[in-house]
Amino acid sequence: MYKVWLLLLVLQDSSFAIQGPDSTAKWSKEGKTLMNGTLGNNTDQVFHPYGLFMDSNNNLYIADSGNNRILKLATDASHGTIVAGFGPNQLTVPTGIAMDKQSNLYILEGPLSSSGRVIRWEKDANVGTVLFYGAEHLSGIVLDEKEEFFYHAESIQDRIIRYTKDGQHNSIVAGNHGQGSALYQLVTPWHVAIDRNHTLYIADSGNNRVLKWVLNTPEGILVAGGNGYGNDTNQLKSPRSLLIDDEMNILYIADTYNDRIVRVAMDDGTVTIIAGGNGQGNAAHQLSHPNGLAFDNQGNLYVSDYENHRIQLFTLEKNSCNYNTSSLLVMYFLIFINILRTIRQNK
Repeated sequence: MYKVWLLLLVLQDSSFAIQGPDSTAKWSKEGKTLMNGTLGNNTDQVFHPYGLFMDSNNNLYIADSGNNRILKLATDASHGTIVAGFGPNQLTVPTGIAMDKQSNLYILEGPLSSSGRVIRWEKDANVGTVLFYGAEHLSGIVLDEKEEFFYHAESIQDRIIRYTKDGQHNSIVAGNHGQGSALYQLVTPWHVAIDRNHTLYIADSGNNRVLKWVLNTPEGILVAGGNGYGNDTNQLKSPRSLLIDDEMNILYIADTYNDRIVRVAMDDGTVTIIAGGNGQGNAAHQLSHPNGLAFDNQGNLYVSDYENHRIQLFTLEKNSCNYNTSSLLVMYFLIFINILRTIRQNK
């Protein structure tokens, strides 16, 4: 199991997909609160945390939306470090984060009352560069494997947009057909993930479902929810974050208004609650409107617990899953490539 999660060490920096344990994996029933867990603007506090991103060194990046900044939290650290949003008016309600192989951040802003932006923030820079201005309430930014394009949701416009990495050219790739529940329509999409085949997974929040959408096709395929607003395992309530593991064919969903994280084994459709699901609250076994997901290279799950103003860590139970030994050669090759890449970056 541990060796498979080493694959995440080299793959998650691409920000498009993860590779993790199989569908037997279990996590701790109670989360550990990272940082302070109380609303505030000290570096051990967050205020309405949104998107998360984990780099290959297990540094967690947090879109601290209420404090208009991005925090970097190192493993076992009690305080974060501000890496973007150092002063007034630099960031406004950041909701999403992606990172390229050069460790540059792509920050999505999603205010409800004004135009959103995508900002490129180079590593160690004091100020970012606005790539473009978009519609109100942007969310869910992700880069593809080759880092040629990034994708995000325009929630108010009910569509998914693709931009070239420099922000100069865009196209609509899903939705934009008015609100509705047909498979070619979206209602307030909140997040998007992408696999290695450039297939999109869309958190169609207003329809309480997740759609799989192959690029250049006219409609999506239902893979989770879509059975009304409820808390049965075949239902979702306003899902707002996704991670796709296309090696294991597993989808992870922040089922936001059910206050839980669920796993969908897409081979057979089995849905399992892996964190939360114990009612809305602030106890260690509860969540309150989770908005972001990330995994470290040990397979531990991190959740931005939005209304509780905290980041929760759910530890992988080490003996609960299996791994495929045929992946080991690939793993060692990817680790080698990642080491070379790190050496080049540090020269």
